[in-house]
Amino acid sequence: NQFNPQSQPRIVWPAAFPVARSYLDQLVRGDGLAAARTSEIAQELNRAEKATGAARASALTRLAVQLDGDAKNAADGARVWALAAAVRDLAKAAR
Repeated sequence: NQFNPQSQPRIVWPAAFPVARSYLDQLVRGDGLAAARTSEIAQELNRAEKATGAARASALTRLAVQLDGDAKNAADGARVWALAAAVRDLAKAAR
């Protein structure tokens, strides 16, 4: 009946554009990816958010694949992988 703070329960965030943008913001702040590329990613997220249904899912799936490639050479590849996973979750939710 007591909460043990040492349990450290894992928090799983739902598929949402603010979650993806938070990973992107962390990449920008930490110089984890080139500034030009983070700007492109932000634009692609904006376009995908305005789309609906299959068009949204397709745009997000394409972006996730691109992010997989970006992660290989990024200064913070782990965070790029996390962003790619968040974008994939968004794509699944859009279907």
